[in-house]
Amino acid sequence: MGNLSKTLTIGLDSAPVINIRISRRSTTVTTKLSIEHENFVFALQRGIWLLGIAAWTFGIIDRSTATLMDGSLSAVDMIQLFTAAFFFVCWLFLKPPRRSPRIAPSEVQKASL
Repeated sequence: MGNLSKTLTIGLDSAPVINIRISRRSTTVTTKLSIEHENFVFALQRGIWLLGIAAWTFGIIDRSTATLMDGSLSAVDMIQLFTAAFFFVCWLFLKPPRRSPRIAPSEVQKASL
């Protein structure tokens, strides 16, 4: 496959202002980089969400043991426990969308060979 390239000149009258060179090779690299960026962001979101689940679970267990170890049940302890549980449920609703990571077109061609 040859390198397909086009040049676009935008300007007023005869004086060119902007020269844009578009080549197939650069768009493939850009597409591959954007797919890699998208996969990284997806993995980062998923990792942060899973870390948040662990943190909120620890917080609820901590508040529950603190409430039960006193021997008396106070309103402040209950409010803290319900607040932690409320934020944990809200965190569960912030789950990133479920999707499989995208594969760059060059990797698809390599896999099909």
